[in-house]
Amino acid sequence: MEEPFLTLCECREKELSILQGWLEEVRISRQGKLVMVRGQSGVGKTSLLQTFTEYCKQDNSIETINFVCFADYLNMPLHPMRQWLSEFAGVQILNGDGGGSFPENKELSERIDGIALPGELTNSQIEKMQSDMLMVCKELCTAVCSSIKNEILLLIIDQFEWADALTFLVVQELCQWLSDYPVICVLSYSSLQPDTGLKCDDHLFNQIEIEPFSRNQAVCFVNAATSGETIFSEDILDLLYLNSLGMPGMLFHGINILREYHWPQDNELLQQLLTNLHPEALIKARLKSFEKKEVYLLSIAALIGMQVPLIDLQDLYHSISGIRNDVFVAGVMHKAAEEMIFRRIQSDIQERAEYIFFNDDVRQYLYAMLSDQEKSDFHLIFADSIADKQVYRAAYHYSFSNNRRKQLQYARAAYEL
Repeated sequence: MEEPFLTLCECREKELSILQGWLEEVRISRQGKLVMVRGQSGVGKTSLLQTFTEYCKQDNSIETINFVCFADYLNMPLHPMRQWLSEFAGVQILNGDGGGSFPENKELSERIDGIALPGELTNSQIEKMQSDMLMVCKELCTAVCSSIKNEILLLIIDQFEWADALTFLVVQELCQWLSDYPVICVLSYSSLQPDTGLKCDDHLFNQIEIEPFSRNQAVCFVNAATSGETIFSEDILDLLYLNSLGMPGMLFHGINILREYHWPQDNELLQQLLTNLHPEALIKARLKSFEKKEVYLLSIAALIGMQVPLIDLQDLYHSISGIRNDVFVAGVMHKAAEEMIFRRIQSDIQERAEYIFFNDDVRQYLYAMLSDQEKSDFHLIFADSIADKQVYRAAYHYSFSNNRRKQLQYARAAYEL
């Protein structure tokens, strides 16, 4: 008997119902609620928040704001808090009576744009910058909260473990201050956060701990994904990582494919790849929405360390119609991988590149394939060991012809269970 398809909503029904309950408390009390969603990398924190956001968007009395924290020490071109504020300053918010809007405040926008990026700053400069940024936050949020009247603001701050020190401190203060307003502020924070020395002030937050999926849930997810069904949303599907399954001895890497819609039912090569996988080799598929709703990112994992012939990546590349120059591959490093990975990441892809998975074998293979100059340009940061079930994060930088630093946001070193 086939196992029924399970949606993420069904597998996270308990956590989702808790968030919904807190939302109703905010609606009744008109007082803010601060929430922290914790869990290992890959267990579904972002997916839970996306599901909750979709739920809230169905209610016209809830305004949603969402941004992702990334560490400023990796030279992001725009400070994440500043980017959020710039977007926030122009957001349209309906008044309680259903009419009017919250107009863009040019003065606030100019002040926000005038905030310098953290660099070689003195402590006093950083303190002043923090104070200025917090003041702008408060003024802006006061205007928003006074304009929404009977409405609720949902503020989602994802991947808070990657916030730089300034953003970290400002967001914590801002969250505490927002508790006086009808705002539900939800942060996601990985239990395996990078060693930045920053720790969340836990007593400020209501907390939800996300547990890994069970294997039965995983099988249902994979069945649904490989059938070509849309699981719970046309916007995003975030399946589990293999470490959620507790299967020993499995190595994996990712082949990331940008593809319109979802699984190509008529593609023989991809279908053969899926059906020939070892029975224990479940596939992690991550579909991520870009600006156009019909474009998704698929990650196929569990190809390495399996009794599966490695396919020619160029054949895979040419066999799937419509992807053109939007494929980048990690793991099986052909000589052409440099071009396939980096030179093909353009426009919005370079800003939204998905996680790439590596393991120690791939590191050795990669170093053997690259010239000294390529090794110098392609700054690889790997963990020395991947044996302790730890998820290591690494940033991959590449120098483009214009000498600007581009990065694939954050790459996660793959790991051996």
